[in-house]
Amino acid sequence: SDPEAKPQRSEKRRTSGPPQRLFTENLLTIFRSGPCFKAVNILALLFGLCLFSMAFGQSLENDYSEYFVALGGFTSFAVLFATFTSWQVILQATSDGLDEVDEWPENEKGLWLIFGLRMTGIFMLALSPGAILCWILLAVHSVAQLTATGPFLGLFTLVCFWILLPLFTISVVDSGTIRDPISARVMWSVARLWKKWLQLYALTGVLIAGYVGAITAFWQVVESPIIRFPMPGVLYIYVSFLYFRLVGRLAWLGDHELRE
Repeated sequence: SDPEAKPQRSEKRRTSGPPQRLFTENLLTIFRSGPCFKAVNILALLFGLCLFSMAFGQSLENDYSEYFVALGGFTSFAVLFATFTSWQVILQATSDGLDEVDEWPENEKGLWLIFGLRMTGIFMLALSPGAILCWILLAVHSVAQLTATGPFLGLFTLVCFWILLPLFTISVVDSGTIRDPISARVMWSVARLWKKWLQLYALTGVLIAGYVGAITAFWQVVESPIIRFPMPGVLYIYVSFLYFRLVGRLAWLGDHELRE
C-alpha cells in the first residue's frame, strides 16, 4: 500500500459505534456542513451547465454547434473527475463516523489526482465482468448476434456493477491501493454482517430505481431537449453523494465490529 495515496484517518474519528438505525439516522446531516454543501451544489450546477452546453449545441444548426457540444463534453469529464474525489471524501468521513466535513483535504502530493484515478480504477473493475462477457461473446459470435444480446448484456453489466461497486470501493479506500480490490476485512464484513449488506443493496437499489423513475417522469412532462438533457446530470450528483454516504455507513459498522 502506498502511504502517500492512503487517506488519513480524521483526528475527530468516533470511537463509539454507529447508530442503531445505520442507514437513516443523521444520514443527511453531512450535506449541511459548509464544504460538503458547497461541493455537492457546485458540482451539480457545473455538470448541469456542461450537459446544457451539449444540448444547446445539438439544437443549433450552424457552425457553432460542434463547439458547444465539444465544450460541454470535455468539461463534463473534468467535473466528473472532481466528483470522484468528492465521493472518497464523503466515504472516508462517513466511515470515520463523522456527520460533518470541516474542510476539504488539501491537494498535497497530488492527493486529489490520486483520489480521482483510484475511483476511475474502481469503476473499471466493477464494469469488467460485462466487458469480459462482451469480449467472449464477440469471440464466438458475430457482431449482429452480439447486438441481439445487447439488452441481456447491458442488464448483466449493470447488476454486476451494482453488486461489486461497494465491495471494491470499501476495500480500495480502506487499503489505499487499487491492487487490493477485495480485501480480507471486507470479506469478513460480508460474512459477519451479511444482513446489513443486503440492506445496503436494497436501499441502493431503491435509490437507483427512484432516480430512474424521477427522470422518466420529468421527461414525460418536459419536452424541450435543452431542459430535459441537463436534469439527469444534476440529479445524478445528488444521488451519487447519497449513495456513497450509505456505503460509508456500512464501512463504519464493519470497521467498528472488527475493532471490537
